[in-house]
Order: sequence, then structure tokens, then C-alpha cells
Amino acid sequence: MRPTSRHRYTRRRPRLTDSTRRDEWFARVLAALFSLALALAFALALVWITRGFAVFNYTEGVVLGSLAGLDASGLSGLYPADWSSAPLVLTLYPPVYFWMSAAVDSALGAADPLTAPRLVTLAATVLLGWCLVRIRGLHGTGLTWFLVLVGAAVLTPAIQRQLAAAQVDVLAAAWTVAGVLIVLRGEHLGTPTWPAFVCFAAAACTKQSFLAAPAARLLFQFTMHRRSHAVLGAAGFA
Repeated sequence: MRPTSRHRYTRRRPRLTDSTRRDEWFARVLAALFSLALALAFALALVWITRGFAVFNYTEGVVLGSLAGLDASGLSGLYPADWSSAPLVLTLYPPVYFWMSAAVDSALGAADPLTAPRLVTLAATVLLGWCLVRIRGLHGTGLTWFLVLVGAAVLTPAIQRQLAAAQVDVLAAAWTVAGVLIVLRGEHLGTPTWPAFVCFAAAACTKQSFLAAPAARLLFQFTMHRRSHAVLGAAGFA
């Protein structure tokens, strides 16, 4: 005997308990507070940029000296071979950050020599944050708690000093995380991963100690029996 009526089964949304509602409300409040902290940190960074001729970190003086050498004599002025006569230029890092800062300074024509490198650092901070958001999306991490973690990190004085300082670290980190994002997209979506080594090379040419990410990627390629890819990546990085 056939049934005279059809029963439609609908999927009901689970009812939220009071405890769950409290947790969600608490998470949203935390996210709002730390988003405000993030906005205040960027506002502070802009204040640093607009305050001319004030050095906030000791390495900014070293960066200024390197930029002066680059402006005076190009790459040979950045890494002088003769230290027997003044001016003596001590350049601690590879040239990518200095080239980018010099390009921004040439475009803006700012009176303060610190404006261009600080703008480069601030732009690198934005790129770094954008890459972290995209990585969060690949792994499905909740945006609320992601904002909480980022806001908590930005509240630390060490990070605040880096947001808009004339230093190479943030740009090197941004290049590195961009390479990690490209690798993760390749693993999840099947997109090409070779541009990651361009980013890794740019990071190493910004600060020479940023080698962990490309080393980890090459090791992963070898362990997964993708040795041809690893050799090509190593050759491209070199």
C-alpha cells in the first residue's frame, strides 16, 4: 500500500544555548576591541610617518646612512669597497628595501628622508595582514578569533615599533608570508607554486636571515618525492 502523503523532512538549525550565546557575544566584543586596537596602532604608525626628522629606533639611523650611500653613488655607494676614507657607509642588509625606499622617495620628493622607508614598511604591514587573512580563509579559521589574535599581537610594544619604522624586517616578513600563501593555495587549489620562490628570494634579498620558509618548502618537496620540483625551486631561489 502506497502512502497517501509524503513527509518532507527539513533540517532544523540547532538551538543556541545561553552558554553558546554568551561565548559568541564575548568573542564579538573581543574582536571589536582588538579591531579598535589595530586601528589605533595604524593611526600611531601614521603619526610616526608625519613626525619628520625623529628617529624612533636605532637601526633607522643605519638605514638612513645606507640610503644616503645609495643616493650618492648607487649600488657601489651602498656597499663601498674602500673604507679608508669618509664617508663610511655600514649597510647591514641586502638592497631590496633600499631600492624600494629610494623609488618611493623619488616619486614623493619628501623633505624628510625617513618618510619613504616608513611608508614602505607600512605598506608591507598591510600586505602581511592581507596574506594572513587569505591564509585564514584557506584553513577556515573563524574571523573573530583571528582578529583577536592579530589585535593582541599588535598591542605588544615590539610589534608597534615595527609597524612604520624604517626597518627591513616587516617587508621581509611580508615577502615570506606571501610565499607561504602561494604554496598553501597550490596545495589546496592546485595553482602553480613556483612564484613562491620569487617571494622567498625577495625576502632573503631584503633581510638575509629570512631563509626558514624556503628551506622548509624545499625539504617538504624532497620528502614528498618531488625532487625535480625541489631542484627547480632551489635553482630559482639561487
